[in-house]
Parts: sequence; structure tokens; C-alpha cells
Amino acid sequence: MKALRTSLLRTALILGSVLLVVACGGDNGNNPAPNMTKVRLLHLAYDAAPVDFRVDGQVVASNITFKESSGYQNVAAGIRKLGIYVQGTTRPLIESQVTISADVEYTLFDFPPAAAFSATLQEDLRRGVGSVNSRIRFVNATTDQDQMAMYIAGRPDILLGPSLPAQVTQPKDLKAGKYRFEIMKPGDTTTLITFDTLDLQPGVTYTIVAHGTRVTTDAYPFGLSAFVDSDAGTQRIDLVERVLEARVMAMHAVVGGPAVSLAIDGNVKASNVAYSGSTSYFDLAGGSHLVTVTAGSVPVLNQNVVVNNRHTYTIIAAGTAIPADVRPMLLEDETIPDDQQALVRYINLGPDAPALDVLTPLGPGNDYPLPGMDNIAFRGVSRSETTGKAFLKVPPGTIELKFREHGTDSVRFSVSGVKFEAGKIYTLWSGGRLADSTATAYVVSHN
Repeated sequence: MKALRTSLLRTALILGSVLLVVACGGDNGNNPAPNMTKVRLLHLAYDAAPVDFRVDGQVVASNITFKESSGYQNVAAGIRKLGIYVQGTTRPLIESQVTISADVEYTLFDFPPAAAFSATLQEDLRRGVGSVNSRIRFVNATTDQDQMAMYIAGRPDILLGPSLPAQVTQPKDLKAGKYRFEIMKPGDTTTLITFDTLDLQPGVTYTIVAHGTRVTTDAYPFGLSAFVDSDAGTQRIDLVERVLEARVMAMHAVVGGPAVSLAIDGNVKASNVAYSGSTSYFDLAGGSHLVTVTAGSVPVLNQNVVVNNRHTYTIIAAGTAIPADVRPMLLEDETIPDDQQALVRYINLGPDAPALDVLTPLGPGNDYPLPGMDNIAFRGVSRSETTGKAFLKVPPGTIELKFREHGTDSVRFSVSGVKFEAGKIYTLWSGGRLADSTATAYVVSHN
């Protein structure tokens, strides 16, 4: 019985996708060249020896080690025998006949453990990604017997999965850009593992593989690798596990203040930040930190703030240079955009401004108050009455904004040409002084 099981194991190839049978026309005597397609092998069995990839008994790629790709190989369409062999031998680990279609490209995945070696053949959807998006899929190549799901760091919804070991998800298109991904068991944040940034390129497809085990006493550490499916299909990016610290940016809103430098715990994070300017986000470990803002060599702010890992913040130096009255504001930022709307937070940072309402004209004499952006006093922040959030949904477009003294018809200042885009997150803030007619509004983008 054991011999029978071993024989079946070596000849059974798990077909993970629907393979189209190609109807082959008869030979017309001219011996036409066969229709060709591309197939590659990803060797994901962490405890297996290096392997050779064979097609119809012929070695097409040799000595493929764990986490390596054979690269795409040209293979004639039709019924082909695909085999994975122990490197340099005639001993197949697994081999089976499959039908290969000329208009489809494929990846053959092998999976651990070596004692129960298995494989699955999947179609590769490398075409039609476009110039804006990237395309990704997720492969669970672990042996932990748990479902795993892939998330964008800080977002609650599953991106890909959940999938059991030896399963491959359907691909999904994402807007190209930099992402941090998390792998976790659905519903169990205690097992969450976060990885460093992966820069997804436009028009490129990726296969993201979780491999190894989460058992700390074995020789196969858990990891995440991104295989680039585009081009030759050989490139691999090993992602680095990391603690998802707080992300922090800073804004200079000190009216009348010169350019400043920002230091956290004595480490300079930004220099020469002018009024209305802001920094990029930087990482900061959760806990208490001393924020120091200096103009030249003169400290204008020196105060502790507390941030939490996995949260995103804006630190605002707000107030006036003369008279000297500068205090920090620490606000938590939204990180999940709305694909159909802009998300906008409003802050009143004009030291001599009354409580303000923010309006936008819908037509002559028809000014529409933006809900949640009304009666905002100095250092006040917008707030949705329904969600309690500071970031409010605003339809995308280029609009005029009017800032009216609350409880009156007096528009104290206005700004035209303010552009909000769907899928973007913004802070809208007003500053300057009404007394010297410098009052205006600024927009900061968070993504």
C-alpha cells in the first residue's frame, strides 16, 4: 500500500485551474511549427532538494533551489508531460500529462513538505494590466495548516485570500505604488506579521508567496517573497519583516514664523520647513517622544507627544510667532481612501479668525455649507455628526471655498481653484491673519 501511495504521489499533478484543450489540426504535409506558449516553475518546497524542470522528459531548467524560478520556458501547446525531478537524476518527484493552451501562460508551483510533495499548475494573467495598475496574487506555500490572508497594512479588509496551504488566489489589480503588506489569520490580529514596503510598478504582475513556517524552532523561517511575473519571470524580491511603527508627518502653521527645523528626541527629521509647509511621513516607534521645533538655533516648541504603533499622525506646530504662542496639535490621520470621493479634514489655524463655516457655491447666491465643517473655532477640527470622524467625504472636482463667520452672512475670505481628487486624503486648513488680509487656505495631501 505504501508503494502504491508513493507511485500515485509521483504521478498526480494537482491542476489548480481550468486548462483548455487545444484542438490540433491534422498535418497538411508542410509540418507547420507548433503553437508555442510559456511555462515556468516556482520551487516553493522549503525542505526539498534542488530540482530540474522537465517537459516531455527533456530538462528545460536545472538546479532550481528553494524560492527560485525557472523563468518562463517556451513550450509547444498541446498535451505535454511536465515533471519536477531531483536535480541531476532521473527520479521524478512529480510528473503528469497536462493540456497546454497556446493562448495561455502558466506557472507550475511546487509545495512542501518534501514528504508529501505536491504541485499545481495555474494560468498566469500577465496581459491587460494597463499603465496605471499593478496585478498581484497570493500563494500560501507554508505548512502551518492555517488559513492565511493578505492585507494592506493598516486596513481592515482582506486584500487576497484567505487561502489554505498549497492554494493560489485569483489575481487582483491595485493602483501602482508603494505598499506594506500584512499576513495574518483572518480574525486573529495576534498572529499578524507585517513586511516592509514593496514598490508595485505600473503594468507589472506579481506573485506574492508566503513560505516557510511560523514554528520558531525549525530551520524554515516564515517569509514573504514577491516574484515578478512580467518579462522573464525570474526576478524575486524578498520582503523584510518589520514592526509596523507609527507614521508621522509635521506641518508648520505658526503665523509670522520663519522656516523651522523639526527634531524628534534630538534627531533632526526635517529642515528649513517654511510656513504652510509640511514634511513627508516618517516612521516612529510607539511611545512618548520629545518634539523640538527650532527657528535657527532658537527653540520655539519643546514638548512630548505619545504615538501608538500601527497609527498615522500629523503633528502641527500652531499659533503665532509674535506674540510667542506656539503649541503642538497631534491629530490621527485617515489612511483608508474612498475610491469615489475625496476625504477632507478641515482645521482652523488662523489666530484671529472667529469660528468659521466652510461653504462651496452650487450656483449664484447658493452657497452650500460642507457638513461637519461648521462652527470651527481656532485650533478646531471638522467632525462628522454621523461617523464622528474628522475626515469628511467631498465630491471630487475643482471648487471655490468660502470661509464664513459662523452665525452670520459675513464671508471673511475665499479661495478658488481648490482641487480634490477621488481616492485622495487631504487636510484643508486656514491660516494667516484677517487683520492684515493674509488669511487664506492651504491643502495638504496625505497619499
